[in-house]
Amino acid sequence: MIDILKYLLVAVAAYLLGSFSTGILVANKLGHDIRSEGSKNTGASNALRVLGLKGGAIVFLGDFIKATIAVFIGHLLLGMNGAIVGGLCVVLGHNWPIFFGFKGGKGIACSAAIVLLTFWWQGLIAIAICL
Repeated sequence: MIDILKYLLVAVAAYLLGSFSTGILVANKLGHDIRSEGSKNTGASNALRVLGLKGGAIVFLGDFIKATIAVFIGHLLLGMNGAIVGGLCVVLGHNWPIFFGFKGGKGIACSAAIVLLTFWWQGLIAIAICL
């Protein structure tokens, strides 16, 4: 029973962490509404398009860090299975954030963090293939 509660805690915490939209916060700080410009999503690729290299890099880093925190919390409480649950839920929160009308990003930066943190050598191979 305790493990079920831990999984639920990881899932909810990761979803809420994912719902924290770096793209919207950075864009607002720079005087933009990222949801009405470019591709109209809040992720790093649209931030790069709308805000430029510096803004896009900040959003990418913020999204990467929130996924890292979710995976770390999941791993700390439940090992690899918890890390995967935390990773899945942070992407769900990023893509469909409860705080911003369920309209978020595409989850690329979050997913990259999750793959690199949980299956690092497969992640490096995937990055090499993409490049």
